[in-house]
Amino acid sequence: MKTKEEKELVDKYKTKDTSAKIALLGLLAALLILLFAVASVSAAEYQVHEGESIQAVINMANPGDTIIVHNGTYTENVVVNRSNIALRSANGSTVTIVQSNRTVMHVFNITDQNNVTLEGFTIIDVSAALNTTRNDKGHSHAISALVLPPQYQKGSIRVTSEPSGATIGLETEDGPFVGPIVTTPYTYEKVSTGYATISLSLVGYHDWSTDVQVTAGQTSHAHANLIPDHKPTPPPPATGAISVASMPSGASICLDGQCWGMLYKTPDMIPEVEPGYHTVELSLVGYEKWTKEVNVKAGKTFPIHATLTPKQQPPTTGTIRIESSPSGAKVELDGQTFLGPIATTTATIPNLDPGRHTVKLSLDGYYDWGPKEVDVTAGETTPVHATMIPKPTPPPPPTTTGAISVQSSPSGATIGLESEDGPFVGLTITTPHTFTDLELGMYQAIRI
Repeated sequence: MKTKEEKELVDKYKTKDTSAKIALLGLLAALLILLFAVASVSAAEYQVHEGESIQAVINMANPGDTIIVHNGTYTENVVVNRSNIALRSANGSTVTIVQSNRTVMHVFNITDQNNVTLEGFTIIDVSAALNTTRNDKGHSHAISALVLPPQYQKGSIRVTSEPSGATIGLETEDGPFVGPIVTTPYTYEKVSTGYATISLSLVGYHDWSTDVQVTAGQTSHAHANLIPDHKPTPPPPATGAISVASMPSGASICLDGQCWGMLYKTPDMIPEVEPGYHTVELSLVGYEKWTKEVNVKAGKTFPIHATLTPKQQPPTTGTIRIESSPSGAKVELDGQTFLGPIATTTATIPNLDPGRHTVKLSLDGYYDWGPKEVDVTAGETTPVHATMIPKPTPPPPPTTTGAISVQSSPSGATIGLESEDGPFVGLTITTPHTFTDLELGMYQAIRI
């Protein structure tokens, strides 16, 4: 039985009167607004502060939620994979900055979603492609938002197993994966979104498979604890081995102080070595001994390659360094003279046998220095310094000629010159004149 009020509402809905229809439509609109208001109460509002992840909040948000980002700089690439979601800054774009940390991805990457609002951000994007979104006040903000159609949405799958080394099979909604054979652990990149089937196989273990949901921009994980087939496993080897090589080869090999002489020489292998730490020693004539501690494991061969160091040979010869003041004196060592840079001082003469050697120096205008004995020691340089003594300067030779100067007043007189040997015969000479290169003796100037 309907109540009186319900009958009246039905009567109004059925009436043909236009005013009644308008009233009824208004009532229905009011009911819809009320229902929307009630539904909106269930929507959540999330707060993101500097140092926190915007992506982490998006991942836990639901359609209809609002995410408020507070002042700060956020370095991340955000994948918006929710519909009916609003992402707004708390205090505007001048204090809310989101910048990319990847060179091949936009700051905001919006997958195939509907009703996504981005508002009030300053975007620093490495990509040149920018979209523009308008906020409620009508101002335009450049934001980097890449909307990927479904065929371009990709994620990744990380596949691991215990034990590792299992062969992996991958099949998506597009079909089986075709590519090189891979084993765990392995990460499949650029996998289409949706569900994928992972299968694993490993000798001695049961096959394993599971379905994985691939989400755009995220990495899904599949881990398998493989179950053994319970087949009898052969006992592991009880010993290991050591492979030894050296440069140069032919070195004797000793293990833990035990040497085998000619039995083991590099390159060679020492078999049946107990697991654990051992000391390997190599010896070769003319080279320093070489040692190394190795950790041998059962069933495995430990490789060794040694580079031997030649022994330092004691020096067998010495050197003499000869200096003189002044320099340039000719060097004579053990009665032998030299050519080239060691012919004169300063000279360094190497590769001399140890013992006594005789050094002699000579220089024009100076007395000879030496010979003197010098002791030479192997591996050392013996210094020799000689001060050359100059020879005295000889007196000039005696004068054997002279000259006579004849003058007259007035000048122009014709003159001659007589000596004990007779008159001077020559050209007509007038004063003044000087007779030169005359032998010593008595002369008489006469007027002619």
